[in-house]
Amino acid sequence: MLWLSCIRSKCQPARQFFAGSAPRSLPRDENLAPRQPVAGRFSLSHIISILFLAVALAGNASAETSPLLMPRYVNFCGETLDTYEYDIRERLEVRYYAYMRDKTQMLLWMKRTKRYFPIIEQEFKRRGLPEDLKYMAVVESSLIPRSYSSKGAVGLWQFIRDTGRRYGLTVRRRYDERRDPYRATISAAKYLQFLHDKFGSWYLAMAAYNIGEKRIEREVKEQGTDIFFEMVFPRETDEYIINALIVKHLMENPKLYGFELEEFEYFKPYEFTRVKIVVPKGKVPVAVIARASNATPRQIKNLNPQIIGNFLFKGTYFIRIPPAGEAGFKQRYAKNLQEYKKNNSFVKVVKRRANLRNGPGTDYKSVKTVKGGTKLKFVSVSDNLYLKKPWYEVEMKDRSFWVWSGLVTFLD
Repeated sequence: MLWLSCIRSKCQPARQFFAGSAPRSLPRDENLAPRQPVAGRFSLSHIISILFLAVALAGNASAETSPLLMPRYVNFCGETLDTYEYDIRERLEVRYYAYMRDKTQMLLWMKRTKRYFPIIEQEFKRRGLPEDLKYMAVVESSLIPRSYSSKGAVGLWQFIRDTGRRYGLTVRRRYDERRDPYRATISAAKYLQFLHDKFGSWYLAMAAYNIGEKRIEREVKEQGTDIFFEMVFPRETDEYIINALIVKHLMENPKLYGFELEEFEYFKPYEFTRVKIVVPKGKVPVAVIARASNATPRQIKNLNPQIIGNFLFKGTYFIRIPPAGEAGFKQRYAKNLQEYKKNNSFVKVVKRRANLRNGPGTDYKSVKTVKGGTKLKFVSVSDNLYLKKPWYEVEMKDRSFWVWSGLVTFLD
């Protein structure tokens, strides 16, 4: 068998590595999980890995093209790095072998590239940024817009709240543009350009993106050099740059690792058009937008991952909808919204008891919930300073009540 002969004649290092008989001098890295099995025992994942390597090496197993070795020279952001310098190769290979053990993740990265890389490439080209920076998004989030970290970083570019807001992103409890791949990419491009202008190196700019610009300033001053690979950083930051170099190599050489995807196997880019939606007060369900655009709520949420939950609250939004739903959208939206308000809006009517100035918690009690559209006769408006919004006195069946103005929007 071809693959077996390849393993025997050309893939002895692979057999040693995947069988657990790697050189004793190679330090154990906690990220290399699971623990290596006893030599001679092959798990299913080991067999699959060996088959991948066998196919890749069959007929061409030179050191220059072996999937067990990183190339000596790596070009990233226009800078050529000799991996034989310092301890760079050792740092690269520790992470490289870890990635090789997770081919399922590599496959998913490649499948997502057709959906998200064009967004990044277009914006970076417009701003004159190196295209290689797109691999940062793979390292940051595995190209998953809804991803989040334990440190509060969110989205394709893993912005924390304050940095996202500083670079123009809306971050609210129910609407977070850090999850929007288009808006977040624009902000990431601005931030990376700022960091490069500040430090003069793309490696330091990437490190600052990961650990913060102030930390980089301090490290450069204390260590007396601004060459990234000569400096000492926390493990997470050091591996962050290394991972970007490895991801570029892996994704630019898929055949070397047994991946050869047909066009239909990639995840398709989303097609959409934008519509403006104004919510003056209250909330609008995503379901209403979906019906107005002849789509499903899932389609709307996939096109707009920045929407958290099932409602849009007060504000102005530019929402993506399928192109087929653009014609007649405004008319359908107005009709569906009116129907929703009629069937789902309620007014809580509270009875006046005593002094208005002590607030509704003390002086009012709920006596009835009225469905939207019920006609109420307005008598007067309270200017109570203790209430954030005016309350309306209304008459129903010969009795006076007070109604919060925000809840009577849909009344006649």
